[in-house]
Amino acid sequence: MTPRYATPDDVSDIAQMHVQSWQETYPGLLPASEIASRDLTNRTNLWTQVLANPDNVTSIIPGVGFALRRPQQDQDLRDTYPFALQSLYVLRPYHGTGAGIALLAHVAEGAAFTAAVLNGNARAIDFYVNAGGIHLKDETDADGYTDHIYGWSVPIQLRR
Repeated sequence: MTPRYATPDDVSDIAQMHVQSWQETYPGLLPASEIASRDLTNRTNLWTQVLANPDNVTSIIPGVGFALRRPQQDQDLRDTYPFALQSLYVLRPYHGTGAGIALLAHVAEGAAFTAAVLNGNARAIDFYVNAGGIHLKDETDADGYTDHIYGWSVPIQLRR
């Protein structure tokens, strides 16, 4: 499974994988209404905009997963970590195949970046730690959800 850079022709595939991955990942972590609000129309509109923005880098393995890197929004982290991983999703049948680490390494392009993972998402936390992420801090949003922020200042290396 080799990632490639996504193009506007990939909008529908990414949108479908995004909806499915939320349905697979977040039950028990987020309210059902929030998961359902990320429907195909919503995700198609989002990915049309994301892929049109030249500041974003999106990697895809069609039908398997995708990753999105964007410029860092956190002013406190920007100097050390100029980029942030906005999304990394691999559909459940492909967990453990190496698709996630391949997407992560491809989208990172060797640059320093951060990634946020929702508290309670043990599989993702384990993945990021094993991919060499260093826990930097925790952030709680206005809705009370806590994200663990991990950082990479060197190229991705799987620790397993």
